[in-house]
Amino acid sequence: MTAHATKEPPHKDPSKVGRIALIAGGGKVPLEAAHAARDAGSELLVIGIGGEANLDALAPEIERTQLGWGQVGAFFSTLETFGAERLVIVGSISKRPDFGSLKLDWGAVQMLPRLLTTVLGGDESVLNKVAALLAERGLTLAGVHEIAPSLVAGEGHLAGPKPSDDALADAALAAKSAWTGGHLDMGQGAVAVAGRIVALEGAEGTDGMLGRVGDLGKAKRFSKRAKTGCLAKAPRPQQDLRLDMPTIGPRTIDNAKAAGLSTILVEAGHVLVTQRSDVEARCKAQGVSLIGWPRSKFLPAGAKDERL
Repeated sequence: MTAHATKEPPHKDPSKVGRIALIAGGGKVPLEAAHAARDAGSELLVIGIGGEANLDALAPEIERTQLGWGQVGAFFSTLETFGAERLVIVGSISKRPDFGSLKLDWGAVQMLPRLLTTVLGGDESVLNKVAALLAERGLTLAGVHEIAPSLVAGEGHLAGPKPSDDALADAALAAKSAWTGGHLDMGQGAVAVAGRIVALEGAEGTDGMLGRVGDLGKAKRFSKRAKTGCLAKAPRPQQDLRLDMPTIGPRTIDNAKAAGLSTILVEAGHVLVTQRSDVEARCKAQGVSLIGWPRSKFLPAGAKDERL
């Protein structure tokens, strides 16, 4: 089957309005998001990216299929047959496709000029162009947090021991540092230890930053007698949560503990917590406090936040 050449949105069966298609890359997050969306009552189709997604662990009642990178026509045909209204993209990509040897189906050949225009050039962001292309076909690009709200961190004390006053002071400092780093487009996180900013996240990511903090501690660049230390994590103001939402999981807890930290702070409503039962168990076992604060508590005094 080939993709429609017309720009008119395909006809939708009224009984299928609101259906969700989830494009799954690698890792456990797509599977967890799919199950959370199902539990929330959504009708769901999971489309696994060939060579990336492993859909074997999906519940049997969840409809699924697997498509390769060049099967653009089959992709849109599958969405139309299912009656998808919203499209969610989640999961890791371990290797980029070899475009030199990529085999395109007829639908991809027909759409090639438009696809190239979407990816290359222009003043709009690529994501906005993708969203516009999907809108022409009656689809809305959505984020994981919109279809699987149970994965989103809430506000308050979430797991582990109750943080001390000193730990909360470090959290406040790390939160404002994360806000500042985000507005410099550096990264999503910051670390404060015993009242001192010791790291801002850069291109190495959160895990890399935590490894760097551990090395600083071993080098005695800050007091090893400090009993507090906080990782704060929040989205950058320019970050589009439909494709890139900050996430923590069991590995984050392990790495924070290895770095000598006592607390992890996330922005409530804007950070995913994956494998939550494991996260809660590790926080309890390792003595790491997990807390969620609203965005307002991340802003330095007098600062105005303009998030996309």
